[in-house]
Amino acid sequence: MFPTDVRMEHGVAQPMLPKRFIPFCVLVSVLLLASEAVAEAVQQPKGVVLAPGFSIYLDSGGEQAIETVVRILQRDLSSVLGKESVERAGVLGSEPGSLVILTGAQTLPGIEPLAGWERHRIFVKEGRVILHGADVLGTVYAVLAFSEEFLGVKPLWFWASQRISRRGAILVGTDYHYDSGEPHVKYRAWFPNDTDLVTPWRKLSEVNNEIWLETMLRLGYNTVESQTLTDYSRPYAVNADARLFEKYGMHISFTHTVSLNSHYSRWDDYWTRIRGRKAPELLLSRQTELEEFWRYNVQCLVRNGIEPIWGVAFRGHGDVPFWERFADAPASMPERAGVINAMIRRQVEILKEETGNPNPRMKMTFYNEVSDFLAQGLVIPPAEENLIWNFVAARRDHYPNEDLQNISIPEGMKLGYYLNLQFTSTGSHLAPAEGPWKMERNIRFVDAKNREPIHFVVLNAGNFREYLTSLSAAGEMLWDPGDYDTDAFLLDYSRLYFGAEQAPAIARLYRDFFYAYWQPQRPRLSGFDRQYVFQDLRYKQAVRQMASRFDRFQRDPLQDFSNEQVPNRTFRIVPEDHDAAHQVEAIIKGTTASRERFAAVVRQAEAILPLLEPDAARFFADNLAAYARFMMHLNDALRYYTLAYQSNHRADRAALLEQALTAALGARENLYATAHGPFASWYENDSIFDLDGFVETIEGTLRQSQSERGGVSRWRESRLWCDEHPPAASLS
Repeated sequence: MFPTDVRMEHGVAQPMLPKRFIPFCVLVSVLLLASEAVAEAVQQPKGVVLAPGFSIYLDSGGEQAIETVVRILQRDLSSVLGKESVERAGVLGSEPGSLVILTGAQTLPGIEPLAGWERHRIFVKEGRVILHGADVLGTVYAVLAFSEEFLGVKPLWFWASQRISRRGAILVGTDYHYDSGEPHVKYRAWFPNDTDLVTPWRKLSEVNNEIWLETMLRLGYNTVESQTLTDYSRPYAVNADARLFEKYGMHISFTHTVSLNSHYSRWDDYWTRIRGRKAPELLLSRQTELEEFWRYNVQCLVRNGIEPIWGVAFRGHGDVPFWERFADAPASMPERAGVINAMIRRQVEILKEETGNPNPRMKMTFYNEVSDFLAQGLVIPPAEENLIWNFVAARRDHYPNEDLQNISIPEGMKLGYYLNLQFTSTGSHLAPAEGPWKMERNIRFVDAKNREPIHFVVLNAGNFREYLTSLSAAGEMLWDPGDYDTDAFLLDYSRLYFGAEQAPAIARLYRDFFYAYWQPQRPRLSGFDRQYVFQDLRYKQAVRQMASRFDRFQRDPLQDFSNEQVPNRTFRIVPEDHDAAHQVEAIIKGTTASRERFAAVVRQAEAILPLLEPDAARFFADNLAAYARFMMHLNDALRYYTLAYQSNHRADRAALLEQALTAALGARENLYATAHGPFASWYENDSIFDLDGFVETIEGTLRQSQSERGGVSRWRESRLWCDEHPPAASLS
């Protein structure tokens, strides 16, 4: 069951539904009532009074997700009313003053059955509050909508450290009626990729392990994009995540590296643990063994009653093209594309055979090389009614790639989109960078490509905490893009979490933050004013590359990664776009201007922080101010490091490196200031950015520089600076 030891001890609730929860005609009363007021309301009813310990009538039909969300509701009610409500089986015996939860065709006298994908409604009928979902997830959303609207539990309550205020009772107005309608996007997914921070944090407690799934549901998501779910410790077993996703009613899809629930990183595990033999070499000529591997992983899910959106794909071991892992792969692009075409078609045949379903749900993700092949007409997806064509945003900078820009979508196509809010090697990782405006522009571009509504959207958002604002915005937009506007959303978001008085200024500040990033190349695609962004991992990579050749000055020191398929995609720096003669000049100009923009955000944030209630100030510091400080210091670190790199005077070089080190330490310490409460260990496993390694790289260059001039580094212990310069109190 859902963990019951979650304590809501942070923030005062301000009941406000997101736009997808706005009713058609609303007369809402949510009152704080003393015991005398409860008695008066009962004598002169204005609606349904839900008193502490009221009954919840439910016939879940054994659906685990509904039982899970009822436990969540009971936890919320206990926090608000001081007493847990009692769950009672069935719905026909419900009495006035109770809450009745219905699913689909379940009815009470005078209540019509409800149909429609995830549609849900809340209304009052004969003294009862009715939560009605058309299906299982519709019922889940109805319960969580009630929790947000009438109990004041905000979607990000845990991440925002929200305290819940106590009440004597809850009054739901007699005329209250809310109907969600159906969501615009059928499958709305989050891909937990590159989770160096959140994965070890999840292991610390049951609450940590599950709270992200509750948050996803509260934000309107319904799908988890996963790696393989097979557990190779025993035959036909699935792992703990598979059962956890079931518990919360989540649909399951697979990312681009997974073929029919199989991943070649587990190739040896299958042959040695399940088959008890030495693993054959991974070769295209081993088609029989490949098919056996695929069939087994399909059967693992079939035997456990799991019906995912199957991923059909053919890539190598790891996130690389197959020809980097299969020794007998062909060399030409047309031949390689032909292999992918053949493998995909065979996977579809196997899937139909093993599931017994002639039309299973499937998704093919056009990632990296597949996107390039599709744009060239070399990859041809199979003509399957239930196959989602899942296009992918361009690598490193996230906008619709050339395949999607240029393709004519066949009529009746189920269209999907994979959008990165982060990227492993050169993107956003420790601070959000793409932002909700870019998210909105991407989704609208894709949605306009097809006559039918977009069928599937997945957001790659890494460690979750860094992307709360954009994930919240996307959850609202994917449900109802017609009424969605990012500026209006951020105003509502700021009111909800920071209060009405400061909301307009904070909403503007979010925009200022995202637009403070350096854009190393001017946009080429109409409508994408932030097409190219210099995200935090690019700062790390730039320092690393300059450090490797620090004593051999080059005007253009930053080079593409060796496996880059598009020239200048690694850093995207175009000097002439900045009236610069070379990369070094462009970096200095870009980081100087970006630093000042982030500093302006920091100054405004510092002015706003004292005006907020303590809990709102904490979340504002965590969700915006600390990231602005981090990026301000990161710009200083790269700028001073680049100035030192181009300097030919040893004393000046050392002084500039000391300033770069001071900035790097400031970036680390201001970010670490957000590690508090349940997030105290959040950065302990920082391995992808590796802030400690970033500091050590700069310190190592400084030591070398000072050694050359006979000096002694006063930065021998990087913690010395940290001890003498604690983070700003307002962000602690």
